[in-house]
Amino acid sequence: MAIELIAVFHPAPGKTDRIVELLSGVAKIVEAKETGTLRYEIHKQIGAENPKVYVTERYTDKAALKQHGKFPEFAEMNKAFANEGLLADNLEIHVMTPAGGMASRL
Repeated sequence: MAIELIAVFHPAPGKTDRIVELLSGVAKIVEAKETGTLRYEIHKQIGAENPKVYVTERYTDKAALKQHGKFPEFAEMNKAFANEGLLADNLEIHVMTPAGGMASRL
């Protein structure tokens, strides 16, 4: 069964673009190396003075989710988050499975 995840980043003032930059870098690694990751999309909140950043993720199963982020680039990104003070509040992670509705017209 597919596993969905939404990560919510609460940037420190002026740090939204840096967070998007770092996440975009690891997105390339995800696409190239994580075959069980079906989606890793980065979104920026509209209309906020200090926009939140959301990453919507989809994995083939629990095993694929467990393997996510095992590459050195993720550790480097996490170090940058800590060293650069990028977050104003804790990262939120919401893990779920589809319960209804429409997935996509794509």
